[in-house]
Parts: sequence; C-alpha cells; structure tokens
Amino acid sequence: MFGFKNKIFSRKLVMILIAVLGLLVITGSTAFGASEIDVSYSVTINRSVEDVFAFTSNPDNFALYTTGVNEMKVVSGALAEETMGLGTVLVQERVFLGRTNTTEIRVSEYIPNKLVSYTVASGFGEGLVVEEAIEPSVSADGTPTTILTFSARGPLTGVSKLIAPVASQMYQRQLEVDLTALKDLLESGY
Repeated sequence: MFGFKNKIFSRKLVMILIAVLGLLVITGSTAFGASEIDVSYSVTINRSVEDVFAFTSNPDNFALYTTGVNEMKVVSGALAEETMGLGTVLVQERVFLGRTNTTEIRVSEYIPNKLVSYTVASGFGEGLVVEEAIEPSVSADGTPTTILTFSARGPLTGVSKLIAPVASQMYQRQLEVDLTALKDLLESGY
C-alpha cells in the first residue's frame, strides 16, 4: 500500500513540475538563464568577395551547406534580375530535432558584396536576426580571399528558453559546421 501512495505522489509531483515549466515558457520567464542568443563565427575563404557573395546570397545554394535545411525559396519581393534584395521574403523548410519546420524570413538589409541581414518573421526562431558580413582580404601570397562572418542574435522562445546555455552552444556549433562546409564547397571549385 505504501508503494502505491508514493506512485500517486510521484505522478502528482511530475504533473506539477510540468505545469510550472509550461507556465515559465508561456510567460517568458528567464528563470533558467539568458533569454537571447548571440553567436557568431568567421571563416576565410580562398575565393573573391564577388564569388562568395553570389553563392551565399542565392537561396538555392543555402541547403548545400546548411545542416537540416531541405529548401529555401524566394516567395516575394525579389527583383527580376536578382535572386534577392532588400525586402525579399523567403520560406525555409528545416528539420530540427526530427521535426520539419517552415520559417518565413525577410531580407532586412542588403548591400551587394558586403552584407545581407535576414530577420525571421515567423516560425522557428521568430525574431532572430542573422547577418552575413563579407569583407575582402589577402592571403600571405597576395591571393585575394574573403572573410565571411555569420552572426545570429535574438530572443529564445519556447523550450529553447529553458535550455538557453545549451541552445546557444548548439547554435554556435552549427554555425561553425555550416561555415566550414561552405568554405570547403567554395574552395573545391563549386
């Protein structure tokens, strides 16, 4: 009989804990740490600024170097002669933790061969701002190279907020893996 009462007590305790955690998520509590993410990573690519920008600003290429992205397509706002520009709306399909998520992304800043900023308008990562900054460089032997820096800043929501330190580390690691894949792809002559 004693064991039966403990099981009922344990179930009630678990239900209370789940309710409290749910309430913290819904109310946006920062009780478990930071409620924002701020990560960045830079890589030097042995290609010209123009080559790197042309490749990275083409949504068709995004899935080639970004883990979990199945597709990224322009929905509206692109100029006929460009793949993207200021105000372009993109839809990204991404698999994260085994679930497929659709995210709407808007180009919030666009300076050819220098900078593209994306703001996640809806879906997974809403409010996140991802910036792709490109600057020319020169290797030791005088060959033109490009320094590409991706950064992501913005609020963590839902379950990500509860695991903020781990979520930040996951985002940082993913950024490093993806940019290394991009570097390898571009330097292989793609």
